[in-house]
Amino acid sequence: MNPFVFTFGIIFSGFVLGLFLQRYLKQRSSFVSLVLTKVALMALIPFSVFVSLWQLSDIRTELLYLPFIGAGVIAAGTLVGIVVAKKNQLTPVQTGALVPVTALYNIGALGNLVLFITFGENGVAMMALFKLFEELTYFGLVFPYAKSKSQDEALKSTQNKQVWKDPIFLIAICAISAGLLLNVAGIERPEFLLSVSHWTIPVGTFLLIASVGLTFNLKGGKRWQKVALTATIARSVCAVLVVLVMLSLFNLWQVEGQLVAKVCLVLAVMPTAFMGTLPAVLYGLDKEVANTSWITSYFVSMVLTPIMLVFLSTL
Repeated sequence: MNPFVFTFGIIFSGFVLGLFLQRYLKQRSSFVSLVLTKVALMALIPFSVFVSLWQLSDIRTELLYLPFIGAGVIAAGTLVGIVVAKKNQLTPVQTGALVPVTALYNIGALGNLVLFITFGENGVAMMALFKLFEELTYFGLVFPYAKSKSQDEALKSTQNKQVWKDPIFLIAICAISAGLLLNVAGIERPEFLLSVSHWTIPVGTFLLIASVGLTFNLKGGKRWQKVALTATIARSVCAVLVVLVMLSLFNLWQVEGQLVAKVCLVLAVMPTAFMGTLPAVLYGLDKEVANTSWITSYFVSMVLTPIMLVFLSTL
């Protein structure tokens, strides 16, 4: 099956299922969404990262630059959100809703799936290193920034969540560390784990997309369509430029047969992570801006991702 068709099928079916369940489980949709999210982020996706890193051959020191490229991409998205908000004279609650959407990338779920289908397990291993600083930047910088824009003084005075106490972050770090340690120790990975990872990756992505559909509510789409489109396109362009510069700066173009460069460029055009709309809910920000920008990022990514994959196939 065509990789793009398969990926789109996962996104579409998961989102439709989430919307369906939201309609018939109105009182429990948030709870079901939370359960699906935890299963994906605390079990399926960390497992796929663990087994992929375990089998990665010849871990080179150049790969240690990947987390910095990932952080650079997130920083680019954050700055784009702030600039677009200022250009459009958005209010603080609108700015606080927009910036997380431009800053957070769907790397661990959708990016994971696209890379696995396109490049196999080595692509997933590269992704795990690329997103190593992800939670640190999200919970340490992006979420506090969004909270500072809240009009609720009680919320603004509460202590920020400590990232090292977040179970999702701890599980991710354990998965990466265990995979790398077994790899370096030279312990051969059991063959059956390969077949298991073939279904954990798409199922994990499917569950995360379904969890978004369970709580998604698109209002004010027409009002914020132009802002959302501008922000989404700008962040993709800036993210790609950041990746190009950092690949050249660190001399990574030929590492792993150009796999490192290809992985970074693909991840730079991923849509917004489902958590991008979460600050709007947590801190009483503009949900219309957040939801419109989130869904717009998927439409833009559906165009940019195939273009990027075709371009990379010519390298």
